[in-house]
Amino acid sequence: MPEVWNGQKKELDAHREQGLIEPTIGTGGIGKCSWYVPKYTARRDPTLLSYFGLEARNDTMKRRKVAENFLRPQTWGYFCEEITSDNCTSPYYDGEGRLIVARSPVDKSEAVKYFLLGSYHGHFNATDENDCDKHPETCTGHLTNVQCDWSTFAVSQAHHLGIPVKSSGPLVGGAYAYGDIVDIYKAANFTKSDILIYWWTPEIKVQEFHGTDAEFQRVLLPPPSAECIESRVTQDQRCSINPEEHVGGEDAGACDAEAHVLRKIIGSSLFKITHHSDEVSRSPAYDLIKSLQLSDIDIDSMFHQWYAAEIL
Repeated sequence: MPEVWNGQKKELDAHREQGLIEPTIGTGGIGKCSWYVPKYTARRDPTLLSYFGLEARNDTMKRRKVAENFLRPQTWGYFCEEITSDNCTSPYYDGEGRLIVARSPVDKSEAVKYFLLGSYHGHFNATDENDCDKHPETCTGHLTNVQCDWSTFAVSQAHHLGIPVKSSGPLVGGAYAYGDIVDIYKAANFTKSDILIYWWTPEIKVQEFHGTDAEFQRVLLPPPSAECIESRVTQDQRCSINPEEHVGGEDAGACDAEAHVLRKIIGSSLFKITHHSDEVSRSPAYDLIKSLQLSDIDIDSMFHQWYAAEIL
């Protein structure tokens, strides 16, 4: 496996104790999970680039600002049924003249999509959760969060920092699947809707938007500390059916995620297979895999060349 994050340490330790893998080795890259907004959002309101501008606590005006900026993404099926008057039997354009939908979805798999180039370009609206007139103390903006078994601390960070955001996806804790998040970001870019997203680097989708007005801009959160890292919620807590478990104890892991060396896993069997052969006929693959290093700059350069060559 070429890349492993620190959120998987418990599983790695167990596999190593069983003799299934060798001690992990650095890949040469540095991993970092963060909150992000697009560049066009940052230009509209630079205060959204820091938790100082996002935290509301007892400030109803700041709560309203977050709720009104970060609306909730809606699926193709929802848009046709709830927004259009003809269930998408005719094309629909927004007030800026952008084509939002060209046709109705052909099946359920299309109905749950958040974006499909040329057919449905996404929609964001204020739901009951965004309504600060109706819910002045509990209204929230939307944070697009990854699934609970990934290294995400967004729910506990938002809770303990007093940032009124909530992910409203179909998975545990309101999370979204990877493909849906990619589509939601594309929909936001097409419609120029403000979006707050939990994501990571290095990652190929970050490079896709590099140099555009939707370029990922990192949101400043409190710096990580050893105490904060140790108090973070576990995967079991993040994936619990009890929402109270998702936030952890008092101030649990409210800091930013720490940058850390990405690791690679090599199965113990590869060494045995390689060294079972005599030295003359032995494959160099094991030594090559073990020594291969790629920095973040190397990876970003590869992604950039792939996009330039339209490989992706």
